[in-house]
Amino acid sequence: MKIEQLVASYKGKDAIDSTADIIKVLQERKHPEPDIKAIENEWDPRKHKIYDYSLRPDKIIEKDVNGEPVTAIEPVARIALAMQKLIVRRGASFLFGNNVVINASILENDKQKELAFNSIKRILKDNKEKSHN
Repeated sequence: MKIEQLVASYKGKDAIDSTADIIKVLQERKHPEPDIKAIENEWDPRKHKIYDYSLRPDKIIEKDVNGEPVTAIEPVARIALAMQKLIVRRGASFLFGNNVVINASILENDKQKELAFNSIKRILKDNKEKSHN
């Protein structure tokens, strides 16, 4: 998109004349700023809400020990998974990873196996299959 189109589509002012006005228009956010603290808390499993004792307190239970009621504290299961890190790592590996290369060592001196192997490679290439799952 060209700057002229951006300036023309800006509805906050009637006319934008100076370069400073254009820079101001380009620097405005169309969406609210992301909450960096919340994103960092999601990224680090030790900062997940499951470890916040005010949100998920340990259970207070009553049990009988030798016929006498005893109050005990039973800790709540706190298992945090770093799913955000896993998603980012997998996305980056798909984005920057190398294509899978298929090769076989059993093809030596066997024309039929070599022909079959080359046929499979050609079918995968024609179908634009890159994952080989």
